[in-house]
Amino acid sequence: MIDDVKGMLNSRIRIHDKHRIEIKLDFDLEDSDTSSYSVETYFFIPRSLNVGPHNYHKEQFYDSSQRYIRFSTPKISLGRLCDPALEYSPLTRIRAGIKMIQAGAGSAELIEKICYEIRLMGCIIRGEIRDYVGLFVEEISSYGTEGKKLFVCDGLDAFFKDLERLKKELAALRTEIFIPVIPSKIRETESFFDEYVSLTVEEYLVTLLEAL
Repeated sequence: MIDDVKGMLNSRIRIHDKHRIEIKLDFDLEDSDTSSYSVETYFFIPRSLNVGPHNYHKEQFYDSSQRYIRFSTPKISLGRLCDPALEYSPLTRIRAGIKMIQAGAGSAELIEKICYEIRLMGCIIRGEIRDYVGLFVEEISSYGTEGKKLFVCDGLDAFFKDLERLKKELAALRTEIFIPVIPSKIRETESFFDEYVSLTVEEYLVTLLEAL
């Protein structure tokens, strides 16, 4: 049982394999310089399993558990991702970094930052396409009402327009990156990114087509 008094915590529990379970907690950090939280977990084990302090010590329990902390992928719509006025869009930041390299800057830190933004943009694009397609597939399954038809038709039209705009922006970015002055690490990262996005679009559009 998870006590979430602030409504800031989402949890998922699933079987990882035949020996392990996975508990995933999504926690929204407060808008402050520092943030802290604690998680208390209770396991209720049937007595018939004969598991207790006499044969499974707490040191063994902690040794067999693994803890990972990671940031969730930011949520930016495909349309907003392509907006040059959005300063925190990875696409905007990548282009700003490319201009700095073209102007003579080329530190290892700047190169790594651009590669990071390219990878982040790939994760954002995959997440957005996955969520859009998941929503459409769900709505298509109950397509009978007039409101559903309007939502699906208008929604798909907007989705494909955003995809087309994204395609043009990424093609333009590739042209900007594939010039001799841009370091090979950035060009290679962009090539992997381009293939990743291509496979993502293909995967989810096939799912959408099957639903239609």
